[in-house]
Amino acid sequence: MNTKRARKFRGEAIVLVLLLIPILLWQFGSAKVVEPMSAAYIAGVLGKAAALVSIVAYSLMPILSMRHAFIVRIFGGIDSTYGLHKKIGKIAFYTIWAHPFLLAIKGFLKGKSVGDIWQWDSALIVSGIVAIGIFSAIMVITIYSHIRHQRWISFHRFFGWILPLIFFHAIVANSQIVKNKPLLIYVSIIYGLGMIAFFYRSVFGKLISRYPYVVCEVNTPAAATTEVVLKPIGIPMTYNPGQFAYLSVVCPGIDPEAHPYSFTTAANGPYIRFVIKELGDDTKTMKNLVVGSKAFLEGPYGDFTYHNSRNKKQIWIAGGVGVTPFLSLARSLKNKSAYRVQLFYASDRLEDTVFLRELLMIQKTIPDIFELTVVNKNISGFVSLELLQKQLGDLTGYDFFICGPPPMLKILKGGLVKAHVSSTQIYTEEFSTL
Repeated sequence: MNTKRARKFRGEAIVLVLLLIPILLWQFGSAKVVEPMSAAYIAGVLGKAAALVSIVAYSLMPILSMRHAFIVRIFGGIDSTYGLHKKIGKIAFYTIWAHPFLLAIKGFLKGKSVGDIWQWDSALIVSGIVAIGIFSAIMVITIYSHIRHQRWISFHRFFGWILPLIFFHAIVANSQIVKNKPLLIYVSIIYGLGMIAFFYRSVFGKLISRYPYVVCEVNTPAAATTEVVLKPIGIPMTYNPGQFAYLSVVCPGIDPEAHPYSFTTAANGPYIRFVIKELGDDTKTMKNLVVGSKAFLEGPYGDFTYHNSRNKKQIWIAGGVGVTPFLSLARSLKNKSAYRVQLFYASDRLEDTVFLRELLMIQKTIPDIFELTVVNKNISGFVSLELLQKQLGDLTGYDFFICGPPPMLKILKGGLVKAHVSSTQIYTEEFSTL
C-alpha cells in the first residue's frame, strides 16, 4: 500500500472509530433498562443510535472541511479529507432522518397515534423539526439548484449554524447523552471542535494566513482558457510540482471566494502561473481579471507528484484542463533524470491543447525522459485501456498518474485494475471533491 492510500485508510478508520465511540459509551456506560425484546424495542434502540451517530457526524463535517494543515495530514490529503466530508454529510443526513422515523415506528408499534407519539409543542420536538427542516432545505438547495458558486457557499455555511440547534435538541431530550457523563463529555468535545472549525473557516475565514500576490499578467493561451501570472508581495509560497493552491482575487466582477487551481510552474522561481478553463459562471469571469489586482494563495495542497512513486517508468494521462498539474511536472523534469515519462494528452479539439508547443519542445529537449502523445477525440478517440495496451503492451510495469474529468478517472482506474495494474500504482487528482 502506497503512503497516500495508507493515510486515506487511516483517515477512514479514524472517522469510523469516532462514530462508534458514542454508541459504545452509551451501551457500556448507561444504566440498563430491562425491556422485553420486540420490534418496538429494536426500533427504539436503533433510533437512539442514529441520534448519537448523527450529532457526531454533523460535528465532524466542519472539521473535515476546514482545510487546516493538521487535519489534511491526519486524514490523508485534501482530496481524501473532502471525500470523507461528503461521506460524513450523507451519514449525517440519513441518521438525522432515521432518528425520528425509527422512534415514530416504536410509538406506532406500541399502539400510539400520531398525536400521542411526541409532545409536539415542546422545545424538544420544535427544535428537532426546525433543525431537520432547515437541514433538508439547505441540502436540496446546495445539491439540486443551479446557483452561482458564491451564493452556493453562502447557503452551505448555514449548515454550521444548525449544529447548535442539534446539540440543544440532544440536551433538552434529557436522554442518555445527559445522564451518561462520559458520553456527555465526548459529545460535547466533538460538538465544541465542530463549532471551532466552523468559526475558523466560515466566520473568521478572512483572518486565515494566506500568501499575498499581485496579478502581473493575464493571458489567453487557448479558447475559453485564461492563464493568470502572479508576483509575490513579500515571501513567496513554496510548493512541489503537481500541487495546487486555493486562489482568491480582489477584483470587481469576480467571485472573491477561493477556488482550487493547479500550479503550472515548476516551483523554481517566485512567479506562479495558473491555467483556468471556463467551466462555470465564476471561471468565465477570470478573463476579466485586471493586471495589478491583489491575489491571495492558501496552501499548498496535494501530493500528485512523480516523486511520490518509486517506479521511474510512469504514464501520465491528462484530460482537457487536467493537463495543468502535468505542465508543472513536465517543466520540472531535468536532463539526465532517471525518470521515463510518457504523457497522453487528451483533448476534444487540437486548438484546445494548451501549451502544446511547449510540451513538444520539452520532448525535443529531453526525448529519452519525456514523450508526448496527443489523443484527439475526432482522430483517435479517447484515452482508453485498449489504446494504452496498444501503445505500451504490458501495463503492469508502469505507475499511472491521471487527472481529468471524473468519468474519465473512473473508467481508466477500473480498466487498469482489470488489466492487473495494482491500485497502488495508480495516482489520481480528483478536483471534483474539492
